[in-house]
Amino acid sequence: MKVNLHKFIQITILLSLLLIPNTGFAQRDKAQKINGTLTQTDTDMFPASVAAVYIDEDFSSADGVTPPQGWTQNIITGEQGVDLWHFGSPYGIPNINPPLSVPVAVFNSYEYSNNSQPENVALESPVFNAASGTDVILEMDHYFNHAATSEIFIEVWDGSTWITVLNSSQTTLNPQHEIINITSEASGVVDSKIRFRWTGDHAMFWIIDNIRVYSSDPPPAGAVPVSPPDGAVDVDINSGLNWEAGSGAVPTGYRLYFGTDGNGITPPTNIEDNTDLQLATTYTPSSPLLYNTTYYWMVIPYNESGDASGVPIWSFTVMEDPPVTVYPYLEDFEGSFPPLYYIRYTGLLLDPISINSTNTGWEQADWRNSTSSSGKAAKLNISGTNINHWLTTTLADLGNAVDYQLEFDVSLNASGTSDPPDQGGTDDRFAVIISTDSGATWSVSNILREWNNSGSQYVYDEISSLGEHVVLDLSAYSGMIQLGFYGESTVSNANNDLMIDNLEIVEVLLTLLSLILDPSELEVPGRSRQK
Repeated sequence: MKVNLHKFIQITILLSLLLIPNTGFAQRDKAQKINGTLTQTDTDMFPASVAAVYIDEDFSSADGVTPPQGWTQNIITGEQGVDLWHFGSPYGIPNINPPLSVPVAVFNSYEYSNNSQPENVALESPVFNAASGTDVILEMDHYFNHAATSEIFIEVWDGSTWITVLNSSQTTLNPQHEIINITSEASGVVDSKIRFRWTGDHAMFWIIDNIRVYSSDPPPAGAVPVSPPDGAVDVDINSGLNWEAGSGAVPTGYRLYFGTDGNGITPPTNIEDNTDLQLATTYTPSSPLLYNTTYYWMVIPYNESGDASGVPIWSFTVMEDPPVTVYPYLEDFEGSFPPLYYIRYTGLLLDPISINSTNTGWEQADWRNSTSSSGKAAKLNISGTNINHWLTTTLADLGNAVDYQLEFDVSLNASGTSDPPDQGGTDDRFAVIISTDSGATWSVSNILREWNNSGSQYVYDEISSLGEHVVLDLSAYSGMIQLGFYGESTVSNANNDLMIDNLEIVEVLLTLLSLILDPSELEVPGRSRQK
């Protein structure tokens, strides 16, 4: 039986097209020509980080053997006028799968170049200038059906020679999407171009479409610190972090490392660990910074192309707490809260004591919760299961030549009222502690006085709701000290507000003289002195 070889090969091609799965990438809406008129706009989307587009070609303007404007046919080997790329609906290739769409560019060796002559034919792009391109990408959709001697090449002109970036003699998917980084070949070249070269002899076909060459934005440069500047000293405890974008590609977000660990060698993590702040260029810590402490921070800008590289770790050192040196010293809690150089912490009064700064707990309130009272006070609601709040004072330098004492007023009232306190808070306690190393460490052994309901000489539930005056001897201490006021509740029972006011450090001699001149200073309970 005589077989029509031509029809047999056509059927074979059709079957191969139907059997190869469609694995093309996102659909491209190509402008179709109907009666020579474009009826649709090309809506193909480039990556969000594209900085420049050099080629965007879907062969909508090509027809027959006439390529788009600027493109050229180059018959390196073959028959002039015969061995050519064709444009439109490929003859003898019925199945064009998305995102390939007619018109396409095709070198159909079997149909058009059946002349028993070897073919080496290239379709060359217009020249493009990628002198400023930092990350040059070639994307395309294609389908190569290999037979016998056929081979395909994608080549880039680097200004002096053609460099092969893809070479294959294997049938591809129908279609196959290619993303090729051609930065090393095209970046910095003012007259770069690409070409698609077919070699073979009467050996199937190669379809190409949706060719895009573009320069994507590189990752952004490192950020620039605004405040605190890198290496700053004497930074205020209420400072936040501020930065701005560096030069180059625009960031689409920032990630922050911040803390006191890492020693500037590795990214700090104990406050913020790679926290995505999106486009924010400021950061406010949740609690005041610690005095005389070095902090480290690192901001990593990022965009669709990746993270900034070579990001430095910055540092700054918080100011030392300026000590009180002039006495008498008074804090009446009338100004902003907490007062300057006072810090709030949390942490159980249990050796070894470990405390962490916070912005909750102690707060400013009317003395005894009464608007008719004389001024403001520091208040802590002591109730619930998780109260272990500290209010530490500024540093005080007691020297070593004079004896001092601590005085303050304290009241305990039912929550939100001026009434006597709820009873039955068996777990509740209030303590005044002194640190003898400028607040670096705290110890139960340095409790100056504790009020509790579990055997203390000073009963917590008996603290006067009218207020009482407390005097604590500091004559055993010298040099730099810091005071801490601590309230605790670990069981839900009584609900009370503890308040302190009129905190003073005075010389013992001056106190004795004032008592001689005004014995009313001894009155308790009740608030002894008015503001």
